[in-house]
Amino acid sequence: SIIERIPKVLQKNESVAYAIAHAAREREMEPEILHWLEIAVDNTDANKPAPDLRATLATAILQAFEKRHDVQSGMQITSADKKRLEHALALLDDAIGTLENSETLKYRTNWVGNRAVAHKLLGHQDKALADAELAIKLEPNNPGFLRQKAFLLHEQGKSDDAIIIFKQILGNPKV
Repeated sequence: SIIERIPKVLQKNESVAYAIAHAAREREMEPEILHWLEIAVDNTDANKPAPDLRATLATAILQAFEKRHDVQSGMQITSADKKRLEHALALLDDAIGTLENSETLKYRTNWVGNRAVAHKLLGHQDKALADAELAIKLEPNNPGFLRQKAFLLHEQGKSDDAIIIFKQILGNPKV
C-alpha cells in the first residue's frame, strides 16, 4: 500500500497522520480512521492544544458506537467500551476546555452535543442533560440539540417537559 512507502518518521507526523485518517474516512475504513487520528493526537506539539484534532478523534470514537445497536439500545457496555467512551469524553473535555472562554465555542457546538452523547452512553444522565442545555444555549434553534434534550428528559421520567420541547421543535419555523 501507499502508506507502507511513507517513511515511519513521517507517519508519526501529526499532519501526515491526520491526512491519512482523512483519506481513510473518505474510504469508510473505520479502524484506520481511529488508528491514524490516535497517532495524530499522540504526536501533537505539547505547546499546542489542538482542540479540533482532539474533538475529531472523539467524534470518530462516538461514531463507531452509533453503529452498534447493543450500545444505542442501552444494553450493558463492556469495560473496553467504557474505556473508549471515557477517552472520547476526556478528548472532548480538553477540546471544549481550550475554547470555553472564547467566542469560538459557538462555532463548535457539536463538540458539546457529542460530549452529551458520551455522558449519556456512560450513564451520566445529569451531565448529558447539562451539556444538551449548554449546546442549546450556544445554538438555541438547533433541532438536534433540542431533540437530544427532550429524549434525555423523557429518559429521566420528565415526559411532560420533553413533549413541550417536541412541540417547540414542530412549531418553530426557525427549527
